[in-house]
This record gives sequence, C-alpha cells and structure tokens, in this order.
Amino acid sequence: VGVGGHARNKLIPALLANDQEVAGLVSTQSPDLLPCGPVFDNIDSAMVALPTDTVFIIATPPALHFEQVRSAVEAGRDVIVEKPAFVSAHDAREIAAICQVQGTIVVEGLMHRHTALYRRFIVYWVTHRNQIDAMDAVFLIPEVPPGTFRQESAVGSSCLYDMGCYVISLLSDLPLPLADLRLVHVSQLGQGLEEIDICGVLDGVKISIKIGVAATYQNVIELRTRDGETARFLPFFYGRPGERWITVGSHGTIKKEALVEVDAFQAMFVVPRSQWLADQAARSARMIAVATNLEALGHELLEFRQLHR
Repeated sequence: VGVGGHARNKLIPALLANDQEVAGLVSTQSPDLLPCGPVFDNIDSAMVALPTDTVFIIATPPALHFEQVRSAVEAGRDVIVEKPAFVSAHDAREIAAICQVQGTIVVEGLMHRHTALYRRFIVYWVTHRNQIDAMDAVFLIPEVPPGTFRQESAVGSSCLYDMGCYVISLLSDLPLPLADLRLVHVSQLGQGLEEIDICGVLDGVKISIKIGVAATYQNVIELRTRDGETARFLPFFYGRPGERWITVGSHGTIKKEALVEVDAFQAMFVVPRSQWLADQAARSARMIAVATNLEALGHELLEFRQLHR
C-alpha cells in the first residue's frame, strides 16, 4: 500500500528475493508505471479481492497509517507498517486494542532490528548495563528525497518522526523509560530542513540524540562506560547488505570488527507469524510508548518553531 521509492527499491525487491508473492498493489499511480500487479485504487477494494491470508505492507506517509492500518486489522488482516507506525499515542492504543480483539498482528517495519549488528549491540548493552554511563546516537543525512511527505510542514512529517523514531524505538527496546527525553535544540536550515538535538537521563544513562540534515552522512550509536570504554556501532539504522563495524576502545587500545550483513528487509519478511503473534503484546506496548514520546517531543518542536518564526 503506497508505491514510492522505498517500496520500489527496498520492500518489493526483498519480497521477490524471498520468493514471496506480491498479491497486489494499492496505488493511485498508473498501472503502466508500477512494477507488478494487480493494482487497486484503495485498501478496501484490495481487501475484497485478495485472499484472507494476505499481509498488507503499508508504505504510505505517516499521517495516513492510522486509517489504513485500522481498515486492515478490523477486517482481520495482518499488517506490516512503515516507521513511524503512528503519529499519536491515541492511534497506537486504538490499533493495539483492535488487534487484541481481532487476533491480528501489526508489525512496525524497523529493519535494523533484523541485523547482526543490532543483536551484537543488544548483547553488549546487556553485558555492560551496570557500567554504561552514556549513549550518543547520531543519524544525519546530507539531503532528503525530493517530492515526498518529508517536505511537508506538519510535525508528523518532520525528521523528528521520520528519523527520531529509529532512535527512540531503540531506547524502548532496551528497555529504557522515555518520559525524560527533551528537545534541547533545533537548527533550522531553510527549505523546511532541520537538525534536532534531544537529550535526557534515562534510568541513569545520559542520552544524546542528534538527527536531521547535515553536511555529511552519519549513522552511529556510541556507548560509554564508567570505566572508560567506548563502543561504536555503525552504520546502525540501515537495512541493505554490506559491512557494518563495531569499534571498542579502552585506555588507548582499539579493537575494530567488521560484520557482513544480509538484506534486513528480507530477514524481516520471513519472520514466522507465530513469532510475531507471541511478541505482539510487548511490541504493542513499546509502540505506544514510542508514539507517546514522539507526540510529546512534537509539541516541543511546534513550540520551538512558533518562537523562531
């Protein structure tokens, strides 16, 4: 549902590489411009025509997710929805409640959760949890794709939601409480582009997040321990095949390790339904927590914008 660049370049190729069937596309684009078919004008007509075991993968702008996901799960269909899943805590809570009644599944498509680098990060976190003093997350890109929802002025279309959701979802995975995160600085770069700094102390860990647009691409998570060790994981929020790096430094010694990753989108799409169902309650709780925090930070971003017009 929604056939933009992300669906064309990452999602559909991953499904085809897995030998999974693309049963149909929901798009207002001309069928002649689409990679496969059949094509439906809206999600409701697709649900009427397609088998009941069809999974709906929703890759539309965030503001459309709630209505589209609700239509699917109320009809008993499972959903994988692009991040951020929802722009408000109310929407996340309502979808979670419907899924509980209907026995349907909603998965937020955070592909980094399906990488070896993510698993290694979690192992390091758990092993060193009592010593970890700080976490820095930097996710900056040199430009945003033109002609997408990201050029819209709504907070739900901002880099806070589009990129910040990755980091905040990671914090919820650990799990850390999110309520004490605060937006501390916004650099307005013109043409609606922003660089945002978020900080807080969560369960004793000093958190620093920098997201948005900058001169150079950066995509790294850094952990620092009280005894002077630093561990860096990069590029972290990434789903394509290729090398990832773990660098651990301590008292003048540095150890660098390369990991070779497969396509994380393919890995996400082959997770068995039984596994998603077993984890549904925990994932729903984290999804609600993330939506709640994004909404609160979104209010702070709106206030900043109004003060700096």
